[in-house]
Amino acid sequence: MIPILAEFAIIGKDLSLLENVKIIVDDTNNIIEIEESSREIHNNVALIPGFFNAHVHAADIGLRGAAYGSLNELVGKEGIKHRYLNQMSEDQLNESLKRAFQEAINSGILGWSDFREGGIDGLKPYPVEDSLYHLAFGRPSNRELGDISKFSNIGIMDVKAYSEGEIKILLKNINRKSQKLFIHASESLNLRKTWITDFGVSDIKWSLDVLKPDAIIHVTHANMDDIVEMSKTKTGAIICLRSNQFTKTGTPPVESLVESGLPLGIGTDNAMFSKLSLWDELHSLKNYIEPERLFSIATIEGAQLCGIEWGISKRNTNFIELQIPKHVQVRDLKEWIINNGTEKDILKIWR
Repeated sequence: MIPILAEFAIIGKDLSLLENVKIIVDDTNNIIEIEESSREIHNNVALIPGFFNAHVHAADIGLRGAAYGSLNELVGKEGIKHRYLNQMSEDQLNESLKRAFQEAINSGILGWSDFREGGIDGLKPYPVEDSLYHLAFGRPSNRELGDISKFSNIGIMDVKAYSEGEIKILLKNINRKSQKLFIHASESLNLRKTWITDFGVSDIKWSLDVLKPDAIIHVTHANMDDIVEMSKTKTGAIICLRSNQFTKTGTPPVESLVESGLPLGIGTDNAMFSKLSLWDELHSLKNYIEPERLFSIATIEGAQLCGIEWGISKRNTNFIELQIPKHVQVRDLKEWIINNGTEKDILKIWR
């Protein structure tokens, strides 16, 4: 048994702030006990839940530093990313994923939702299955839509990904009880405008009416009508602010999304141009969302969007041991994490 002592800890799915905490883990790092110590602990250590990256494309990390251009040039069907992935061998895919896993874990991301291109072949087993809690979203090819039971979850590129007939096949075969469905929408302003012209509704509204997704990614150009419709169906929104800034596609209506009460998550998006760090996302979003809610979105809420129970508990051992400054008080812990914390403050990852 290993005792872990901390001056502060953020515990459970309600993210309770506790002082003088002792966590006991066994030899396999499973939590056996969580208790408030009877004596004061002054070790400048805080225990916090691991971050959950609600949307990432991990496999393209090998293009880091070499991917520039418009959104379509980067991630379009004939873009840089797809040309790169299409010529990648299985060994190269595994090496890319190992690199992405390590970068994520080192930064405190202990769970993620990963979009994998290339149909069923793109969903090759992860190289280190137990190193990070992962949810894989596959992108079925047109020929694979008739048998999507092989896909654990479905991730759709955008509203133009499939024809009307193919959409009907997908919806007929998806198992809503066991398969999540996420889609990118309103990331591209041009696509949004074209869709409104052609169909009379936004790509977000069309997605809600036709696909009924569990979450919509980006919503960069969502308006209040879109957000109201998402609220009616309790459809989640995943914010990828740094990605939108890199691709120059715009800034999502973060304040409106927060005020709406929608379930939210944060994603780093494509690893080829966004470092796998939720610290960086937190620093980018801190002027839009108050610290308490932002910390929740980066941990509990993002995981819940994917149907995953999160937070430090006997059922979840994924947590971070942080070094904190002496002046930080328990009431200020989340604010300090949002404004000042970095991966350099990590003492140890427990998983």
